[in-house]
Amino acid sequence: MDKLIELISGGTVLAAIIGGVILLIQQRQITKLQLELQKGEARQKLLELRRPLYRELLEPWTVGLTAAMNSEDPTRAITDQVDSPEYLATLFEFAATASDDLVRSYNEMAMAGWVASKVPQAVDPKKIPEKLGQFLLLVRKDLGLPDTELGHEDMLRVRLPYMGAPDLPDVFRTTPPAEVER
Repeated sequence: MDKLIELISGGTVLAAIIGGVILLIQQRQITKLQLELQKGEARQKLLELRRPLYRELLEPWTVGLTAAMNSEDPTRAITDQVDSPEYLATLFEFAATASDDLVRSYNEMAMAGWVASKVPQAVDPKKIPEKLGQFLLLVRKDLGLPDTELGHEDMLRVRLPYMGAPDLPDVFRTTPPAEVER
């Protein structure tokens, strides 16, 4: 009888240990799922913040591209907007929320634009549209389409029909026409 009681109490302890381990594993899984859900919600909130921010950030560049398409000076159109306090606030918010690659791409695009505004002959006229297309492509990836097959020229071509251009003008080409897939 004592052996039976020992066996039962030993089994109870073993069952309690196994039950505790199972409970601990389940609790970790629940915690992990809760964290993933919170990350997903945070990612969604970040996307909601980024969309209008990117639109504001691109406005001067859109105005500049429109001016260039209409044979006007794009530098003045961009400079008027970029020099505003509102745009500076947009830049600070952008730097705080955008991906590293996107911030670097914007910096390259802005630097090319700045150099072109100061010393136009120092910059290849294709460089700024190329940088803009690369930036737009990274915006696309940052907003949830990381596996896109589009290239930076495709990102420019999307905007050009709205500006009255039937196709990508040579000045905006970054690769020879024969190499561009349509």
